[in-house]
Amino acid sequence: PAPISNKEKKSIRKHIGLAEKNRYVLYAGQLVTRKGVDLLIKAWSQCNSLDNWRLLIVGDGVEKENLQKIKSQLNLDTVDFIPNVSKEKLLSYYKASDLFVLNTREDIWGLVVNEAMANGLPVLTTFQCVAGEELIENDVNGYLYDCDDVDSCARYLSKLMNEEKLRQQMGVNNMNKIKSFTIESEAKRIRDIIDSIV
Repeated sequence: PAPISNKEKKSIRKHIGLAEKNRYVLYAGQLVTRKGVDLLIKAWSQCNSLDNWRLLIVGDGVEKENLQKIKSQLNLDTVDFIPNVSKEKLLSYYKASDLFVLNTREDIWGLVVNEAMANGLPVLTTFQCVAGEELIENDVNGYLYDCDDVDSCARYLSKLMNEEKLRQQMGVNNMNKIKSFTIESEAKRIRDIIDSIV
């Protein structure tokens, strides 16, 4: 019914082996060029001076080695790579995190946006993500920007990392908005579209 409390977050962090005192930005998905994780790491390097914040990159893929090189080149010690996890453990990462980023160059939908919203997280994503275009409204439940605009990604990251009340309000807004996106409601919408064509 509402985003979980900071106390609950700390308990979940401890359970999955994360430091309780830290705050976390989460990316979850394939590590492939299309997902724009390279640009996310570059944006992170611009807002890396904030204490106790870490970027969690959960997933695997052909770009993992290249992404780790970018992390090393930028001398970032606040980026953690976590291999693919079960759906249950991924849910724990959503709950342990404070905001979600999908810096994709192209996504037909981007279901992780729905998942992050359902877990009460503000969402940063790109105009190249259809789920973002459909679900995210600037200053209401997250921010949209162009995938290649590293400066905007960094600016929005910094803004949300610095403004806890804004993060909390966006989290509540996301949970309220995503409630209507159920399997049943989407099936009905598709059936209505088909009926209108027929």
